[in-house]
Amino acid sequence: MTVDPPREGRARPGRREEEGDRGHEQLKSLGRMSAELLHDLGSHLSVLEGRIAVARTEASRGRSTTGELGRLQRETRELGRMVRDILNHVRGVPWPGDSGVRVQPLLEDAIHRWLTGAPRVTPSLSIQLPTHAALPGPRSFYSRALGNLLRNAGRHARSQIRITARGLDDDRMLEVTVEDDGDGVDSEIRDHLFQPFVAGKEGEMGLGLAFTCWVAEELGGSVELAPEPGELGGALFRLRLPLNPPRPGPQSPPATRKASVLPPGLRVAIVDDDQSVRSVLKRRLEGEGAQVFTPSLPPPEEAGSLLTELADRNPQAILLDIHLGGISGLDLHETMIRRHPRLSHRVILITGGSLPTRKVKAPVLNKLTDWDDLLKWIGSVLPEDELG
Repeated sequence: MTVDPPREGRARPGRREEEGDRGHEQLKSLGRMSAELLHDLGSHLSVLEGRIAVARTEASRGRSTTGELGRLQRETRELGRMVRDILNHVRGVPWPGDSGVRVQPLLEDAIHRWLTGAPRVTPSLSIQLPTHAALPGPRSFYSRALGNLLRNAGRHARSQIRITARGLDDDRMLEVTVEDDGDGVDSEIRDHLFQPFVAGKEGEMGLGLAFTCWVAEELGGSVELAPEPGELGGALFRLRLPLNPPRPGPQSPPATRKASVLPPGLRVAIVDDDQSVRSVLKRRLEGEGAQVFTPSLPPPEEAGSLLTELADRNPQAILLDIHLGGISGLDLHETMIRRHPRLSHRVILITGGSLPTRKVKAPVLNKLTDWDDLLKWIGSVLPEDELG
């Protein structure tokens, strides 16, 4: 009896099993994060509810609500970033580029954000690192991991918290120590401190340190509780993470080319099939003084007419969606490289889903990218003589 060879496209033996194992690991990883994610969602929603109540009170008294609305926007942005980064990581979506998260601003922001609720505590920060030292990966992970260590110290400290950051292994690793002047960690929970739902005080969830441990391990680092008290007499935690100094590249705009304020009259094209996305981006960019146009999308067989229109309008920056219904933004960009190379260098590819698996010669951003970051990316594709 002869057996026909498998036709092309038929699943190889074991492929389904491999995919099943990968899916199981993704679900397992997501399961480990679900409690922490739900806990943080609850915390953020409580904060948002409080901010809304304050804004309504201020409005009823005829006062400006601008401050509270700004805080609401920041909290909502943080919530969206956290959810996006966790889900992308579990799905195995690579981080866009290698620009790095600067250590000093990260630490300063974490201290300001997470210790403002502990007014009786005085924090001190010492940084012994090059100014360019940066961490690879998602900022929200680092912010949350550090925040959990700081919140933990804030709950148990009497009056002092000391944070120190230094480089190890020729500045290839970052070590952050967080110590307080509290009573230390109970010996009964020391060995289980980084497991979920292990808490030192009644009423605590016991999730923060478990999340910090997960982040450290996922990003190639570690976290530990020192066996002996620190100089302040309380608990001392050491968080170690790989450092990655930023390198210029297509996904990493040079630090000198920040664009918190765009050049006046900047011409920007938004090519997206989602009307709501076009509308939001257009309003916000026009609020920055840009001149924005949104070309109509032709049928797939006439995609070349879109390139012709872009070349005629000659925008200084182009936000190009990767998926344009029946038109591929990636294919469109590759055609642009051949026919309009100068125009192709002004493209920023945007996506609401997975990042492209093939190599592209343009920055690729998620549509949930922070607004300030998007402005920086737009500034990064502008020629020097157009930065103003």
